[in-house]
Amino acid sequence: MNDHLTRDQTPAPVHSTSIEMKLRKIFIGCLILCTLIVGHLFYVLSGAGRSTTLIRFSLLPILMWTGVVTGYAFHALWKISEQRRLQLAEAARRDSLTAAYTAAYMEELLAQHREEVYESGQSATFCRISFSGVEKVNNDYGHAAGDIVLKDLVGIVVQCLPPRTPVARLAGMEFCALLAGTRPRQARSLVGGIPARVRAYELDLAQRGRIGGLDALLGLAAFPGGGEDLQAIAQAARRATPPTPSAPPPATR
Repeated sequence: MNDHLTRDQTPAPVHSTSIEMKLRKIFIGCLILCTLIVGHLFYVLSGAGRSTTLIRFSLLPILMWTGVVTGYAFHALWKISEQRRLQLAEAARRDSLTAAYTAAYMEELLAQHREEVYESGQSATFCRISFSGVEKVNNDYGHAAGDIVLKDLVGIVVQCLPPRTPVARLAGMEFCALLAGTRPRQARSLVGGIPARVRAYELDLAQRGRIGGLDALLGLAAFPGGGEDLQAIAQAARRATPPTPSAPPPATR
């Protein structure tokens, strides 16, 4: 993609270890067989007498089919290797906890979009999303519960945004999204439902109670008007973010 963080999230991993090992064995075996057959054919062809003709022609079909199987095994191995390479490249772009893109990859996306803006004049909006209350969950219930909450909140953000909208983690509880083809006024209607969804979120910890009372603060900035790199545009979005309301800490029920 640019396969951005979407509702389908990252591609499912290819569980191909056993298949790959079998294909490697077939490939190596076929190569050895081809080598033996070719060597024997050269030996036969270098001899004399009609007695070699039957052997020569009986080995040709075997050599042909061995070559076909070798080619198939090589193609399958190449395809699996290519899928694995793409998965590793995709994983390097993702935050290991939330599956959102990394800040480094968002920097790359901004550079790509900046070129598109200069060529086509298409605008975009940078949206900063800051979650409040997650640190309190970490302190009161441990990082395991906080990690679950943070992943769920990022999932809420992804569901609220248009498909294929890139979402990245800047740092800590601070995330961002790049809404292509919009201006801040238009983008506000797209992201406006995120805070309400976050405030309605609850996590049931069984006997330990139910976590709630979380919130999301949004700040919007035009791109590239608000800044041409990630640091500048993020700072502009921070200035546009309203202050954290004086709300009670996350509650348990």
